[in-house]
Amino acid sequence: NLAQICIPRFSATDQDGNLTSVTVTANGVPVPLTAGEVCFTPIVGVNTLELTATDDCGATASCITTVTVTLNQPPVVVCPSNTTVFACNLAQICIPGFSATDQDGNLTSVTVTANGVPVPLTAGQACFTPVVGVNTLELTATDACGATASCITTVTVTLDQAPVFTLCPQVDGPGQNLWDIWGNTLYGVVQATDADAGPVVPLAYTLLDFTGPVTFGPFFVGQVTGVWSWPTEYGNNAYDGPFTARIEVSDGCKTDTCEFEVYVTGRPSSVVVGKLHDVIQGHYAFVPVNIFAGIMEIGGFDLLIGYDASALTLSDVLTGPIFGPEIALWEYFTYRFGATGNCNGPCPSGLVRIVAIADINNGRPHPVDAAYQLTGTVATLKFLVTNDRTYECQFVPLGFYWIDCTDNVLSSRDGQQAYIANQIWYYTGDEYPYDELIRIDTVADGTVWGGYAGWKHTLDPYCQVADPLKPMPNDTIDFYDGGIDIACADSIDLRGDINLNGIANEIADAVIFTQYFLVGITAFPEYNINSRQGAIAATDVNADGTPLSVGDLVYVGDDFKVTNLTNLTLVQSLTAGELKVLLYDISTKSIGSGLREVVRIEGQAELVTAEVADYNGNMLTSKLEQATLPTTFALGQNYPNPFNPETVIEFALPTTGEVSLKIYNVAGQLVRTLVSGTTPAGYHQIRWDGRDANGSDISSGVYFYKIDTKNFSETRKMLLVK
Repeated sequence: NLAQICIPRFSATDQDGNLTSVTVTANGVPVPLTAGEVCFTPIVGVNTLELTATDDCGATASCITTVTVTLNQPPVVVCPSNTTVFACNLAQICIPGFSATDQDGNLTSVTVTANGVPVPLTAGQACFTPVVGVNTLELTATDACGATASCITTVTVTLDQAPVFTLCPQVDGPGQNLWDIWGNTLYGVVQATDADAGPVVPLAYTLLDFTGPVTFGPFFVGQVTGVWSWPTEYGNNAYDGPFTARIEVSDGCKTDTCEFEVYVTGRPSSVVVGKLHDVIQGHYAFVPVNIFAGIMEIGGFDLLIGYDASALTLSDVLTGPIFGPEIALWEYFTYRFGATGNCNGPCPSGLVRIVAIADINNGRPHPVDAAYQLTGTVATLKFLVTNDRTYECQFVPLGFYWIDCTDNVLSSRDGQQAYIANQIWYYTGDEYPYDELIRIDTVADGTVWGGYAGWKHTLDPYCQVADPLKPMPNDTIDFYDGGIDIACADSIDLRGDINLNGIANEIADAVIFTQYFLVGITAFPEYNINSRQGAIAATDVNADGTPLSVGDLVYVGDDFKVTNLTNLTLVQSLTAGELKVLLYDISTKSIGSGLREVVRIEGQAELVTAEVADYNGNMLTSKLEQATLPTTFALGQNYPNPFNPETVIEFALPTTGEVSLKIYNVAGQLVRTLVSGTTPAGYHQIRWDGRDANGSDISSGVYFYKIDTKNFSETRKMLLVK
């Protein structure tokens, strides 16, 4: 600093010995001279010290010393910007970007403290063990003069919060099927939440271990969804439960564990109505009724099953393999509709009672011993599923119903013991694979089908009269309700794609449809069990809810004069500036081989496309020759728009030339090049499948497509919706 300094070695002598004065000035200001030393307060830069000596005669002599003073500059420090760190745990972290310099080159120390505690600084990087919240890092530099400089960086540390399971299966819990029989697939879902919302990685579910056998199929857990499933093998005792599964969820830092038991058995005491998926309307559905009695010997049963008669028409009840002409099989089987009795509460509109007896004691022959051990289907309900489209996508329940104490009872072989319900389960009707089995045996009568709920949970005095001298009914049977999932029409129907080739409303579809009016249902393809039904659904071209109607085939409009030069039927339409002409026949008429003129059109029209199909609806290869070329450049609006997953882009070129057609996102980034190079004159259609140049599906949003030629450029907007 600019404190006083002293410069020694100033002196003056006189050989005559007559000096009268010796003075010194510093920057023109007199300063003291003591023992040859001059002390003064300097200024930054050049300081001039002048010594003057005078004798008695007035003679003088002087000399000058310059003292150049440079003032010390403080150090310069740099700290990194404030930052936020997400940490899995409070382990040491390192923050780079610290530095200290001094233009005088006289640094003596550079230190860093973290939350007031010194920490090492290596190669500009400070490493420390943080605390949760704001951590203060201070860099301090000191030089030889004691000048200091400091700066502060704050590091806000957020500590990862472990994920927590919010849905871990329990036997009676929602969304779970933890109890089932051999041969079925158990499934359910685990769910967890993360307070950090997954800043490291999304939550991932992993199976840690499972104690059950997996020879028939592995215990699978969806890494992202948490949906789990386990297929079991019918008749394999190794699958008798319970078994324990442990599933872990991880957020990339911490984990949580869900442990639960699944139960599988051969169901030594269960009666099950099957559950069918994706049943097509207008078809028959065959729903099995199964009894799994294990080692129990069953000599008869009386089952009462309810159903929705507006959706299902019961046409027959077929016997299971335990019935038939063989002498070893059961002897009596019957069923009837609309079982008698009083029904309180929300009764099902349809009821069917099934009664069977193994041995009616009418003399020999008698069923063999093995016939009394029921382990499968005892009856099959044959339902016709309604064609009413309002029922599409619906779940139609089939459930056991109790009107009085005699319903849904199984008998021992000798009739001495009656077996009644222990637990009653039903499906909620969610789509596969999320069917839920829920116990309803404790539900009060009147809220769901259930009636007496199998005696056990109502203690109806007329059903169970305690008498030590009489055997009480044994409540060891689990009853499982089932149902039918009616398929959604759009799962089998692409409207207008009658020949099921994936392209709707083309000429081949029209040919197929016209054949229907001549030969009936056999006109539609039968590639698999659902193809014909899919073709029928696709005939509802005008979307009026009525398939197979002539209105779906009719075209209207006659702004052009169109002359038919064949013996086929001609219809035409004019829509959005496009004239469409259809030539077809539903009998045996055809266009002969060779060069033929088929239609004459009067008016200004250009032939753009032509499609040809044979009698069976097969598309034939067609080629346009000498078609009129467009007179102007044009880029059409894509269709459909919005689209998913693909769309068609049309453009017109009056001349051959270099053409570029590219797709861009809203950020202006190139997504895909559809056309690049020399393109002939004419009308062109380009189909885009919604993928980028790497073949990856792109996300929903607004995109732009742009055409560039030597003389034309235009951009249009389109929307992808998923």
